[in-house]
Amino acid sequence: MKNPLEIPFSEYVDILLDNSTPLETEHLYRLSELEQEELTLLDKRWLGVDDERRRWILEGVERLSEEDLLLNFKSLCRVAFRDPDPDVRILAIRSLWELDDIDLADEFMHFLVNDPDGGVKAEAAATLGHFVYLGEIDSISKELLHNIEDYLFESIANEEDGRVQRRALESLGYSSRAEVEQLIETANESGDNEWIVSAVFAMGRSADQKWKQHVLERMDHPNLKVQIEACRAAGELRITESMNTMKNLLESSDEDLITVVIWSLSQIGGEGVREKLLTLFDSTNDEDLREYLDSALDNLAFTEEFPEIDLLDYPGEHDDERSRKNNEETTH
Repeated sequence: MKNPLEIPFSEYVDILLDNSTPLETEHLYRLSELEQEELTLLDKRWLGVDDERRRWILEGVERLSEEDLLLNFKSLCRVAFRDPDPDVRILAIRSLWELDDIDLADEFMHFLVNDPDGGVKAEAAATLGHFVYLGEIDSISKELLHNIEDYLFESIANEEDGRVQRRALESLGYSSRAEVEQLIETANESGDNEWIVSAVFAMGRSADQKWKQHVLERMDHPNLKVQIEACRAAGELRITESMNTMKNLLESSDEDLITVVIWSLSQIGGEGVREKLLTLFDSTNDEDLREYLDSALDNLAFTEEFPEIDLLDYPGEHDDERSRKNNEETTH
């Protein structure tokens, strides 16, 4: 394929529609920052792209959005919002999770209430958590924050799909509204592991030490998904009492648990943590794990330099989108 930046956009769209022309992720850069004329053309021809290819495009856009925050696929994703394929709509919502545009909050609330697909509703509920966080740090109006919270409360009360209810609870984890505490407690005591996972996830987002004992108790839970989420929450809340348990959990055979524990240790810091992570770094030949440990050691240096920073002011790298994705993958 020719360099997409060197051909007319109409020719580029022709290529998108041609299944015989292979696409690489780097070819999707052309879809960032679309001009109005380009957007109009793409909107007109979008559904002519093969279903599987449309999903592949949005998967690539999601990856690029995570890797390069200067890229902006907002226009493309808004075209995909109207896609008949719910998987495409989900990917479009997810690709915009980090944007602070107020008008996107309105669109996500619309999805939450009106979309016919439960998966899309759940993704919208999860993504609205970003705006609840922004409201708690006074980056959006109180009126908008309360409106979003009300939509999430309504979903928990009346939505039939448990996925939507649980994602709504997780998003409300950031909220300081008094009603949230009881919702978390009810989910935590439900006996349903999926609800317990979401409850502990919300505890980790709360930046509130009142959940410390609940989190510590869940670290020994027989269900691995609950245990993983408790370890993550312990890091987000910087629960120093969890340190010995997490150091022991580094001996686990489960890779997901190990990576969560590594990051949580880097968030808490303290005596022996750096030595433990360096020992693990030196003892493994897994390049991916070594790279992850290198990032964790950098984060540990930040933790050690700024130990008193307010948790809500600096959400951890894995507290928002990546941890939510991991939560969804382990819960469903």
